[in-house]
Amino acid sequence: MSDFTIISHDRLPLRGRLPLKKPLSLFVEPTNVCNFRCAPCVHGSENTRNDLKPLRHMEMGLYKKLIRELKEWEGPRLKLLRLAMLGEPFVNPEFCEMVRLAKEADVAEKVDTFSNGSLLTEEISAKLIDYGLDAIRFSIYAAENKRHHEVTKTTCSVETIRDNIKRLREMRDARGSKTPYIFVKMFDAYGDENETFFGLYRGIADEIGLEKVHNATNYSGNDLVKLYYKDGKKESQANNEYAEGLNKGRIACPRPFIAMVINNIGDCLMCTHDPAKGTKIGSSVESTLRELWAGESMFQFRKMLLENRKHENRICANCDWFKLFPEEDNVDGFPVDKLRP
Repeated sequence: MSDFTIISHDRLPLRGRLPLKKPLSLFVEPTNVCNFRCAPCVHGSENTRNDLKPLRHMEMGLYKKLIRELKEWEGPRLKLLRLAMLGEPFVNPEFCEMVRLAKEADVAEKVDTFSNGSLLTEEISAKLIDYGLDAIRFSIYAAENKRHHEVTKTTCSVETIRDNIKRLREMRDARGSKTPYIFVKMFDAYGDENETFFGLYRGIADEIGLEKVHNATNYSGNDLVKLYYKDGKKESQANNEYAEGLNKGRIACPRPFIAMVINNIGDCLMCTHDPAKGTKIGSSVESTLRELWAGESMFQFRKMLLENRKHENRICANCDWFKLFPEEDNVDGFPVDKLRP
């Protein structure tokens, strides 16, 4: 359960399985409201934060509609239902109920979420365990308080977040449960702070890891690497590592071929990094998930990618994130005439 992406390394090459009659994964945004203003996030600057509007929680009526449609959709369960996108899930007071409904409906092999950990109360922890959330990834932005306050623009301490996660682990183990699986990650600090971070969570998290900051999904002009590090040497190292990891010959992003995203107001997007809704292909308020997946707008979006026309979409135009995906998810060269389900 350590793989927290929808990209699996233990399955057949994607191109040989297309077109899928049903997505492997669905991302649902419980809220796009966040209590942090982190530098390398859409909430961290005014221009991208404005793109997020309206800032609000998903209505439960819409969420129940999505779960019902997933349950009624023939075929295997989703591989993953992720209840997280561009907000802090625990800001939504009905988040735990969302988990309960998804798990009871048994619509996915795994239901998980992301959180910054600051709002993880004892009550929420108990419900996550009792309702069967499979996994949770905690995003830690610094391991030292001065740096944490600078990055998140909050007064929340590193210790508060660590203690919240520690309590979840203790409650889970006391109940004899193996879920939720706890993964804690921090951006690579390129220095001693990394060891401080590992020391904070050793024995608490099931898995601890470092993530790289990059500008792969840039559409706004914000330099996220610069905003996070404010250190020329570290910025160069991060940018060089990113460039070395790219498959520069890749053309098409595989995400629209395997997943859908439903944001807080029901828009169906093709990307989780799209606060401006530039990849919208329809609305789950007006259409069913099945109709969206097999619809003309989805077909045209996939066709655009396969024909190397991503420059026509404002979100996709400057995005290279998909070039970090593994080779088994390369969809380049798939015949457009075979694209329709």
